[in-house]
Amino acid sequence: MGNAVAAEIEPASPGIAYWADAIEGKLQPDPDAFERMITHPRFRAACEQQLRDTLTLNQNNAKMSRVLIDIQRAILGFFVLYLDARGAVTHATVRDFCVEVGLTSPGRATAILLSLRMAGYIVPDPVQPDRRSRRYVLSREARTYFNTAFRNQMRGLALLEPEALRVAERFDEDAIYKGVVLAICNGLAAASRRGDTSAISLFDQRNAGLGILFRICLSGEPDDDYPPRRPVPLSINALANEFGVSRPHVRKLLRDAEAAGLFRRDEVSSTIVFLEPLREAMIRYHAVVLMGFSHAARSALRATGEMD
Repeated sequence: MGNAVAAEIEPASPGIAYWADAIEGKLQPDPDAFERMITHPRFRAACEQQLRDTLTLNQNNAKMSRVLIDIQRAILGFFVLYLDARGAVTHATVRDFCVEVGLTSPGRATAILLSLRMAGYIVPDPVQPDRRSRRYVLSREARTYFNTAFRNQMRGLALLEPEALRVAERFDEDAIYKGVVLAICNGLAAASRRGDTSAISLFDQRNAGLGILFRICLSGEPDDDYPPRRPVPLSINALANEFGVSRPHVRKLLRDAEAAGLFRRDEVSSTIVFLEPLREAMIRYHAVVLMGFSHAARSALRATGEMD
């Protein structure tokens, strides 16, 4: 009897192929799969675990966090990861890729690439096949950082879809690593070409904006919904200290979000309330990320010949 009740509470897992099919090649996730995901009893746990792991990773990797300080540099850093997986990080390939996806100007791309090299994010390839064009590879520190980030995302996904554990602990395998990188970055490139935006865009265009949003998302009471519906406590000083930005920067971010109809603040009680456009955008964000990593997991397993 106990097993029968548990089966009713915990829905059967459809497998990573189901979630991958729901997002692959689509502008929006399949509506039925989207509803199935966001109503899963472990959806909130998966969302919160991924946010906590992301914040902890960046707190414990101050150097990488400084390297990826703004969204344009972070996105370019991710695409350098993609080009590294393809074996072709040069000034020319970075510049051309940025132009292709409409990310930034060629001059800005070259400047950011130089800053990534100076920060140790990339290093010269020990083997230089063409003296006219210096080739770079991801540094060991950056590779470790991204291995941990991907592993964390897969572990969060595994709360909903246990099959993701087939990939989560195998990022030291080159085929698994490259399969995930290429799938995730292809999806990001497609979104960049389309110019996708949402209520979250206000945050991801600001230094530490996503981190601040993630921390506020995690500030709700255990018995509240996710993202929280009730007022959550807000400390501008604490946010500024945690993310290494100024208090005026945090205040302006929150004012702009309030003006855009995303938050409602009560300065007397030092609380903030999520408004529906931001709540809906966060739920969609998590569903797309989880489905995207399902697609990446399937791509990695296909690369090893373990899945058709």
